[in-house]
Amino acid sequence: MISRARPYLNLENLISILRDGDVSDPQIIREFEDSISRIFDANRAYAIHQGRLALLLALKILEIGERDEIIVQSFICPYVIDAILELGATPVLADSSRVDFQISPSSIRKNISRKTKAIICAHIYGIPSPIQEIFEIASRNKCYLIEDCAQTMGAKSGGKNIGTYGDLSFFSFNFDKPISLGQGGMLIVNNKELIDRAEEIISNHERISPDEERKILFGFIVQYILTGKDAYKYHLPITFGESLIERFPILYSILDECIMNNLPISEISNRILKFTREKKLLRGQKKSRFSKSIYRVKRRMRKLFPETPARLSKDSRNFLMNSIRASLGIKLLKELDFMYSVRNKNAEYLSKNLDKNRYILPIINEKNEPYFIRYSVLNKTDFSVAEISKMALEKGIEIGNFNWPNPVHLIPYYSRIIKHERENLKESEYLAQNILNIPIHTSIAKED
Repeated sequence: MISRARPYLNLENLISILRDGDVSDPQIIREFEDSISRIFDANRAYAIHQGRLALLLALKILEIGERDEIIVQSFICPYVIDAILELGATPVLADSSRVDFQISPSSIRKNISRKTKAIICAHIYGIPSPIQEIFEIASRNKCYLIEDCAQTMGAKSGGKNIGTYGDLSFFSFNFDKPISLGQGGMLIVNNKELIDRAEEIISNHERISPDEERKILFGFIVQYILTGKDAYKYHLPITFGESLIERFPILYSILDECIMNNLPISEISNRILKFTREKKLLRGQKKSRFSKSIYRVKRRMRKLFPETPARLSKDSRNFLMNSIRASLGIKLLKELDFMYSVRNKNAEYLSKNLDKNRYILPIINEKNEPYFIRYSVLNKTDFSVAEISKMALEKGIEIGNFNWPNPVHLIPYYSRIIKHERENLKESEYLAQNILNIPIHTSIAKED
């Protein structure tokens, strides 16, 4: 089955890095950061442990705190909201547009005030937002602009790279992102006046240990193997591989032995698949009545007592990436054009061949060049998104709304604590109800 997300990865390169790199090497980290700086002509780039932590650091650099308002779209990853709340600031929710699925400049204008200290502008699904117009709004109102580039790397607007308009911009390297390191993020500083403050904030944090970084990449290998066409049979969370490494130290040992003994990739894959079968870890395999009962109880408890978001920082200072992932990042940046080409060609094929009477395609501004992470359309068939998803699964492909089934203002916890007017966020609700994400990753060929 074709999985909804599978990044480009040369497993031989990663295994070679893991075999050789068990110590922290500041030069490799700086080489990765400088490579990003050159791509985006940035004053400085910082390799961060996670994309969400890169945003938290960006807000700290801007000295965001109580009484500050941050404008952000409601149709967005809740972790963005968590970062704002963690620093005591107030998220002000803006609506999106069903034309290109991006934040609406007119909604930003309605919500901006003297308390607005920053606008966070996300480029959803790899489509550039109306960033030039939003840049002008931020400049006119003397507030900072942060670009959320978690879902794109390589898109352009007005001939400039997405990520170069904001005072600060951040990227994500999680499993379902344009470039994946298993986990990871990058913070880039475009505003020269913020460099000293950025250096001060970054210096107060430490790097994740090589051992922890190794675990992340072992989880990446497991996830990558389990999402191959032949192996992938059932929906898996994008962090499934990482969770297996955490739960089963023996799996870590199996992988470590394979890597250090230089076993072929086919043998590594076989051993991972054998382990998951023996432990009955995939959803389609039979489980005991007891484990099924426990699962049902947990699901009911989550509905009755929804969790409040954990602090992103978790009182830890280990915010920064180490050199094992940075080594992989350096290699993957050299393949960026290839990844861009495959994804955009797959998106172009869908754009030409999807039935325009049944699906509403995004309208891309002629000034913009997207780097699609997935091709997304709006459903206007007689079937629900859930029904289409089920029919697609029967044909061997994952299609659906994989990011945000609800905009932030309809998630119970945020709905209670964030002041909002629902009638001003109707487009966000429409997107959440009707969006269909179609995979276009590099493991997909035209015949698929």
